[in-house]
Amino acid sequence: MDPILLILEALAVGAATGLTDAANVAVKDAYLKLKEGVLRRLGDSETAKVTLAEHEKAPEVWRAPLQQQIEAARIADDDEILELAQEVLALKDPQGAHIGKYVVDARGSQGVQIGERASQVNRFGTVPRSQS
Repeated sequence: MDPILLILEALAVGAATGLTDAANVAVKDAYLKLKEGVLRRLGDSETAKVTLAEHEKAPEVWRAPLQQQIEAARIADDDEILELAQEVLALKDPQGAHIGKYVVDARGSQGVQIGERASQVNRFGTVPRSQS
């Protein structure tokens, strides 16, 4: 799984888990650690706090703004954050973790797409002519 998608997915899963009364305590704790780590990396800006808080309430609506902030802060390069994200997902989906669903390794790859429910278009060969 792509590191940025891994973080976004773990934040969304953790937020959804945290909203249920019967949520697993271990998942909640792991999510809070992840959320604190992401906030620390984003800095203490009000925009980061608002984006993360709003993402918690409506992950699909706030996914793109949060993704932009994660990319800009290069959070996906932080091994600790990636481990925390993997922990959230592994606790929530032990079977998926067992089969390697949340493992990130795209070393030496080119033109790779990682993740579920995504699409990609590759065009190889000559450069398209501009239409005038």
